[in-house]
Amino acid sequence: MIALEYEDILITDSNIKLKLRKSKTDPLATGRWLYLSKPAQRYLREWINASSVKSGRLFRGLSTNGKIKGSLNSAQIGRIYKKLAKKSGLDTVTVKNINGHSTKVGAAKNLLLSDATLPIIMNRER
Repeated sequence: MIALEYEDILITDSNIKLKLRKSKTDPLATGRWLYLSKPAQRYLREWINASSVKSGRLFRGLSTNGKIKGSLNSAQIGRIYKKLAKKSGLDTVTVKNINGHSTKVGAAKNLLLSDATLPIIMNRER
């Protein structure tokens, strides 16, 4: 997520696709286009409009006065997740255990609870 560049997205009137340039399951870095859900597309369009990002890193930090800063790093993602978790009222122990991979772990757990098979989970999680 933090390495995603504006140039890695393809926006049409009806869809947004992301180019996953490389992953652990793509050792040759051939890349793969991924479609976003409609809600994710809506939020991404809102971010692009609000941030006016037109090149380079897509997701960037915000200063306390709302100005857009440089690119994010993995430690900042974890802090953002912790801040959101705390705001939502989660207990201190849960908040302490949240990190930058928490959404990926949560998605895998949700797939498991919906009776997805291991190959399906592995494919979705890449």
